[in-house]
Amino acid sequence: MALGAWIFLSVVLFLVILNRPFRKFFFWAAGIATVCCGLFFGYVSIKDWRERRQQARQAAIHQKKQDDCNARLNANSPDAFLKLANIDLCLANPDITVDEAAAGQHQKNLDQVTFDPRAGYTLKHPEGAAAAPDTLRQTERIPLKNTRRHHYKGRRNLLRKST
Repeated sequence: MALGAWIFLSVVLFLVILNRPFRKFFFWAAGIATVCCGLFFGYVSIKDWRERRQQARQAAIHQKKQDDCNARLNANSPDAFLKLANIDLCLANPDITVDEAAAGQHQKNLDQVTFDPRAGYTLKHPEGAAAAPDTLRQTERIPLKNTRRHHYKGRRNLLRKST
């Protein structure tokens, strides 16, 4: 394969050097190919630049909304833990109002906490609550603890003597 490519390139080089009409054709073809490649790669780079610029604009708008939300929710809050919770709320939904944030942060009583072996420690909603579509978010079970149990047993096996 390499030998065939060298022979082809040698013939083309020989024709470019010795044959004037082929030289003229070759330089025109090379020039047109160069211009076409420049146009193609220029189009691709400008398209990528525009997409990156649009993403940067959207990220800046989202960051401004999030900063406004943080300022709105943390205006009168001296509690640092509440401020951190508000930051998480603003990250999830930057258009949240103060009333929605206050409704979402309900007090967790110990009598509401139950243990389910499949789900871990969870909050249960009081029995008398109606399950309207707007309160479904409040009635679902909220996991309080990650219950995945990954036990590392490799060290115990390393300490055993192999027979």
